Amino acid sequence: MATSPAMAASPRIDYQNPDMEVYAGPIVGYDSVIGSDSTTSLGRSGVAFGGVVGVDTSTGERSRLGFEVEVMGSSAALRETMAGVGSLKVGVGRDIFVGAKFGYMVAPHLLTYAKAGYSNALGTLDVADATGANIYHGSTTMDGIRVGVGTEYMLNKVRMRLEYRYTNYGELTLNGAKTGVSFDRHQVVAGMIYGF
Repeated sequence: MATSPAMAASPRIDYQNPDMEVYAGPIVGYDSVIGSDSTTSLGRSGVAFGGVVGVDTSTGERSRLGFEVEVMGSSAALRETMAGVGSLKVGVGRDIFVGAKFGYMVAPHLLTYAKAGYSNALGTLDVADATGANIYHGSTTMDGIRVGVGTEYMLNKVRMRLEYRYTNYGELTLNGAKTGVSFDRHQVVAGMIYGF
């Protein structure tokens, strides 16, 4: 059966396409941030939200290799109030991730993958007096390593993603001094990623 030039030129939007595919989309999910020292551990959870931009390509009959950049925010925060004194809030600001992703087709439209890379998170501290007026705001960045696993289901040009990832930031340093407190986080996120 002959193939028309228009049909031959049509792009194949699927994971077996050997050409590179650029994709982007929103991500949202559960975020748990844990701070711990030698004796105690304290965690707070919230909603993680943001987006991802990536590119991947076929490296074999069923395998794909890609590169991703994420920019995320989170509502996770530690709040403490002391009656008649004031309050403090320790929060997690923006989080930037840059890393690689390797996937393997387990079914015609289903990809499982693992990812790893660098994460840079912004930690914030706000202190208010007894009237609620903010008297101090400070922030610091934390560098960490992130690993994750997930699955994507391709529906036409849309990738439906479900992913778990763990990030370890190591010991927090403020003004060049080690605090003895280490931070890590667990996240479960879902995304609707559009392939171009």
